[in-house]
Amino acid sequence: MKALQLFFTAAIAIFFGILSFHCAEDSKLFSHQRGLWEIAPYKNQNRWIIIHNLDKARDEGIFHIEIIAREKGKKVWEILRIRKHMAITIDALERSVKRPIGTGDVYPESFLDAYSQWKKNAAQGIKTICTTSVDECLRNGSK
Repeated sequence: MKALQLFFTAAIAIFFGILSFHCAEDSKLFSHQRGLWEIAPYKNQNRWIIIHNLDKARDEGIFHIEIIAREKGKKVWEILRIRKHMAITIDALERSVKRPIGTGDVYPESFLDAYSQWKKNAAQGIKTICTTSVDECLRNGSK
């Protein structure tokens, strides 16, 4: 009886493991190679995220993003960096994005500095990863 319970537990674990991997493979986030997505506006700002690790995110399960904005009516180069780095799960990021953006880019230096600091903290056991949504993590100060 115990062996049968163990078998079914293992079968269920394997099924859900395959199912979650399959869902990650089907994510719309991987269909847009630029990795630039619109998120919900905030007050008078249009906002976007830039996925900096699209290729590795498929295997790691964590996206490393930068959040930028521009106030409505401002010039295209007048970009605000809302968050230089945020680690976020696939589910949380899918809840946050609205549509892919075809053009635009920013220099990655600010992101790279913040990401480097995140990796140092992670190596010391301090690994903050957003699991809710971009907006929720911004409001709660998740870094």
